[in-house]
Amino acid sequence: MPMIDLNRLNRMADEYLTEWNEQYAKPLRNYWGQRTVLQLRYAMQMAACGMAREEDIAAALAAAWADFQNQGAITRETCGAVEHLLQPLAAAAKSITLLCIGHAHIDMNWMWSYDETVSVTLDTFRTMLDLMDEYPDYTFAQSQASVYEIVAKHDPAMLAEIIKRVHEGRWEVTASTWVEADRNMPNAESMARHFLYTRQYLAELLSIDPATLDLDYEPDTFGHHQNVPEILTDAGVKYYYHCRGSEGPLLYRWQAPSGRSVISYREPLWYNWTMDGRCAMIAPQFCKDYGLNVALRVYGVGDHGGGPTRRDLEKIIDMNSWPIFPRYKFGTYHEFYQAAEQIKAQLPVVSGELNFIFDGCYTTQTRIKRDNRLGENNLFEAEAVGAISSLVLKRPYPGADYKQAWKNILFNQFHDILPGSGTADTREYAMGLYQQAFALTNSRRTSALRAIADQIDSSPLTITEDISLSRSEGAGVGFPTASGGLSRYGRHAGLRRLFMVWNPLPCERTEVCELTIWDWQGDASRMQFQDSQGHVAPHQLITSGVHEYWGHLYHTVLVQVRVPATGYETLVLNELPAQELSAAGLGPRIIGEPDFTLENEYLTVAVSRQDGTLVSLTDKETGRNYADPHSPLSIFRLIEEDPQQGMTAWVVGPYKKIRSLHENIRFTGRQDGPVRKSLTWTAEFGNQSELTVTLALDRGERQLRLDVAVKWQEIGTAKTGVPQLNLLLPISYACPFFQYDIPMGAIKREPHHFDVPASSYALAANPSGRSLMLVSDSKYGFRGSEEGLSITLIRSSFDPDPWPEVGAHQIRLAIALTDSGREAGQIARAFCHPFSTVAMRKPQTGSLPMQQSLFRLIDGETCVSAIKLAEDGKGLTVRLYSMAEDTVRTTLRFWQKPQKAVLTDLMEKEAESDDPVQIIDNDVIFPVKPYGIQTVKIIF
Repeated sequence: MPMIDLNRLNRMADEYLTEWNEQYAKPLRNYWGQRTVLQLRYAMQMAACGMAREEDIAAALAAAWADFQNQGAITRETCGAVEHLLQPLAAAAKSITLLCIGHAHIDMNWMWSYDETVSVTLDTFRTMLDLMDEYPDYTFAQSQASVYEIVAKHDPAMLAEIIKRVHEGRWEVTASTWVEADRNMPNAESMARHFLYTRQYLAELLSIDPATLDLDYEPDTFGHHQNVPEILTDAGVKYYYHCRGSEGPLLYRWQAPSGRSVISYREPLWYNWTMDGRCAMIAPQFCKDYGLNVALRVYGVGDHGGGPTRRDLEKIIDMNSWPIFPRYKFGTYHEFYQAAEQIKAQLPVVSGELNFIFDGCYTTQTRIKRDNRLGENNLFEAEAVGAISSLVLKRPYPGADYKQAWKNILFNQFHDILPGSGTADTREYAMGLYQQAFALTNSRRTSALRAIADQIDSSPLTITEDISLSRSEGAGVGFPTASGGLSRYGRHAGLRRLFMVWNPLPCERTEVCELTIWDWQGDASRMQFQDSQGHVAPHQLITSGVHEYWGHLYHTVLVQVRVPATGYETLVLNELPAQELSAAGLGPRIIGEPDFTLENEYLTVAVSRQDGTLVSLTDKETGRNYADPHSPLSIFRLIEEDPQQGMTAWVVGPYKKIRSLHENIRFTGRQDGPVRKSLTWTAEFGNQSELTVTLALDRGERQLRLDVAVKWQEIGTAKTGVPQLNLLLPISYACPFFQYDIPMGAIKREPHHFDVPASSYALAANPSGRSLMLVSDSKYGFRGSEEGLSITLIRSSFDPDPWPEVGAHQIRLAIALTDSGREAGQIARAFCHPFSTVAMRKPQTGSLPMQQSLFRLIDGETCVSAIKLAEDGKGLTVRLYSMAEDTVRTTLRFWQKPQKAVLTDLMEKEAESDDPVQIIDNDVIFPVKPYGIQTVKIIF
């Protein structure tokens, strides 16, 4: 029985397939050689799958080899002879269809500015439309709502042509999201808005059924969290396409912890590919493995657009005529996924996250990452207070403004913008979009909060005061919005000042808030704060009124206050009567021992007077010290990464050198008051960089805050490496796993010696007591390993942006103790959503009491993702997700009794439920499935 000599086939393949550029130099010679070799190889793949016998191929290979040896090339005659010998295989070869889908991967602002992105989009689409005119069977697919918006804004005439092709079925819209976004760092609500706004926009723009947008096309996304299928399903998305993040099955059902799943296809080759015939080699095995007769081939020049070329289309037409090759067909993704639907029950099931790759992308370009987190948090708070104030006070809801702010945030979540793998132009455009988003969000949020404050009935607080010489109204305009916060400008006068403290979260909290007191003429030592019930609120003066801000002076005061869930409390500042000065404590009499201990009701923290590290962190309830006796608890480090792997924006290199930044510190500040105990130290390092750390322990908290200010002047190069600022927490107990928060929940991971993504915290699990956790307001790259728990704060990668981080950075961190993973999420949310304060005008009459909860979540197993006015403007939309293993009966309590409540999907369409929503007094009660997402619409 003749057998295949693979050496002969491989030698011919080397001649005709290895250097594809030869086809430009010797097109005629190479064409017949390529055609012959590719058909022989395809026949071999058929034989490997039982579709042909090797002995039927041996004679054809021998004939090709003989001519190759004798003539030095495979000629047209040789190809004809080989095809004749292989003719018995033709029917089986053509039983497989290769669906060829034209695609142009367009990166948003990756290595270029936005104006170039516009040009790339328009030029690419012009080419595609021209090719469609010439090739009547040619089909093309394009994702990303943002590129359609570009066409609508910059070439409306072209948009009309695209709409025509869309309705012909030749231009397939594969956009479920505003951009092909990162899937680890955006929160769950960001994903929800990608689907919601993309469907709304494209359905109207292109006059298509929004239900047809059921494919989430993410070819280049750098990883995918485990709850993606849950969110996709709730948004009506059935199919997922990706390339990175997995080495498992090519076609599978990706299942979320909730049990919901989507049909997913992992690109086996690449999404930027020329149509050269090699892709046919995977088709027989793929079809055998999955019981299909169709395979998928995505082709077209990409990244910088371009799309399929004329040569690609001619090759498809030509290869379809080869007798021993699959049937080549211009097709669509939906043809492929509809075939996959028929075998859905037989597909392998994959659960869990599809990670990891490109760990540098969790920390590179820290300003972009900070503003993404801040933008998401601000929008959550702005929409909530905007919707509630609209319903309570009958004021307009600025939904269009919030939507525009969201679109700015969503655009910047593109997988080369938020991950930081772009150039300086990329960053500059992103930062401009963030500034616009913050202006929209914070101005509307401020307006809503002031509207509530202006309706608080504070008339019982009225006093007679001479305010004719006041300078405080209008003082501090714009302060401190530069850091992303709300304006705290002065709206009142005199010694009595009123403030509304707003709690954006749906649970009651007792925490410390910060007030700015403008041009107050009283004695700061006699300040007193009281809540609406007349109870004295503990306070602490942080800065006195000698600080000047654009012609005005201010005090900064910390006040501990209890604020009801998604509601407010009124604080009153008065000046206490003067008291006779005591002689005690007027001056030092003996030498005092400097105290480097911070202590409150729950924790005692000892700080090394030599280097500022944490010598101990003791849980006063249990007496347990969480610092390792052989190593301090917190260590700021300057790390030098080895850059030899390249792609420094994407990849964290191996650690070459690690230097502690505690070697030569200076203590530069101390606070020892009734509300906050703090120590501040400063260290210089590197290229005149400076690190200032304030360790603060607030009253009533089981966490140590670290406010970090960095003047970063470190620059990475291929010669010197990549400098990195890092914080390490050595763990003093055996840690079986680390827990990280991810969109819509949390995940347990084993130790890794590379950075992994988390939304805001990482926890080192402690099986015998409270666990240590590290919380951040703006960082995503954590590392849990045998060394301990660390967080990458700043990295000076140098390609493609050589100077991504130079400048000033403000970072908020916390080291906390927690009893459970569930509590860890609560700690992190409170840390990222501090109280807001609004200066009130003089005492007034109003329709609202001085303290009130407007919305409350009565449930320990679900989290609120969004509170907004419904898309149709009728009622309130609340979105939640569950972290429980069982169905949870969730209760939402409102300021008044609702008239009606219904469950909806993410698109806010009413959903069927076997367990109807109940309304009892002011409560709305409904089920949330295990690990599921649930939206409810409430009408008042």
